[in-house]
Amino acid sequence: MEFQTLTSEQFQRMCPYLIHFFKNQGEKRITYQSLRWLHNQQNTGYELGTIATVALAQKRLAGALVLGRYGIEESLLAVHSTYRNQEIAETLLLQAKEELGKLYGRIECDNSASLKACFNAGLMAFRLIQGTTGKPTLWLAGGDWSEEELDHYLDENSLPL
Repeated sequence: MEFQTLTSEQFQRMCPYLIHFFKNQGEKRITYQSLRWLHNQQNTGYELGTIATVALAQKRLAGALVLGRYGIEESLLAVHSTYRNQEIAETLLLQAKEELGKLYGRIECDNSASLKACFNAGLMAFRLIQGTTGKPTLWLAGGDWSEEELDHYLDENSLPL
């Protein structure tokens, strides 16, 4: 398994493939809003705190993690069904945390596989909210994060919670 962080140019070029991957391998947990955000990134490239890490198995996409604004703005994570339970999600999260220094994400409480991957990668849950789908959702974070940074960003951008 090869893990790599995409450059801004690679990310822009791969966005259509990543969208397709998240639609097919996200087990219907990736929201339309998240996919639309990813689609809009094709023309903007990396902004502050944006990263895309991928796992490749024989040059085929086995897993992907995309974060916008360290995951505060958007976070998408999926592993191909063939490669699940091989710690791919954990490795993608650890790689992103190491490169960015911190990361955030929202995960619905009934998504045990993603929660397990995040906890195994050293993330911690710090807030329970109602997610965009109406389900109870946890905010998680790892690295050099702060609740104040999250609150400041949410206040500035009026993201619905």
